[in-house]
Amino acid sequence: MENFVQCPHCGQKHSADMTHCPVKGLPIYRTKRKSPVTKIDKKTWLIGGAGAAFVLISFWLILFFVILPAFQNQPPTVVEPPFTVPTLTLPPLETRFVVITPQNNETPQQGTTQTNEPTATTWEACENASLPSRLHIGATAQVALDPPLPNRVRQDPNTSAAINGYVDPGESVTIIDGPACDQDWVWWKVEAQSGSLIGWTAEGDQENYWLVPVP
Repeated sequence: MENFVQCPHCGQKHSADMTHCPVKGLPIYRTKRKSPVTKIDKKTWLIGGAGAAFVLISFWLILFFVILPAFQNQPPTVVEPPFTVPTLTLPPLETRFVVITPQNNETPQQGTTQTNEPTATTWEACENASLPSRLHIGATAQVALDPPLPNRVRQDPNTSAAINGYVDPGESVTIIDGPACDQDWVWWKVEAQSGSLIGWTAEGDQENYWLVPVP
């Protein structure tokens, strides 16, 4: 079957093989028909682009209004240390300082020139006492001068009792009560003649006399 085309010059149909209009003598230009496939492709691209835009917009909306607020409302995660940190607990301030005092020594007499042999009348004031006593109630005594250290005067006749005060070397005291025995020491209750200090003090330790009788 022979194909015909419509001439744009004369409006008549001529054979598809003719290149010029037989009426006008002008060349016949064929009108290009648009491929239906092209229309289908554009439509497909349009639909696909709209779908992609919808998916992208939906993703950003979900991200900003659902996911991010959920993360922001979560409490912070506390990371536990892999080991236990020891806690340093210090003792009270008043117990951090140690006062070193000679054991069983109320008035240290290191380097003293005193002799262990008493020069006055002695007697056994306490059983198992380290040294015999040279004092008695009503007698006057003074703190030894060598070395020049004071005697502690305590509230009770033991080294754990509170200290009422001190009697300086060479200071005289009056024996008002005693004797009392503790830690193999002989204790006397004395009253300082230079003031109102009253309390218990030790006569000596295992080696020396701290209180010496006054003639």
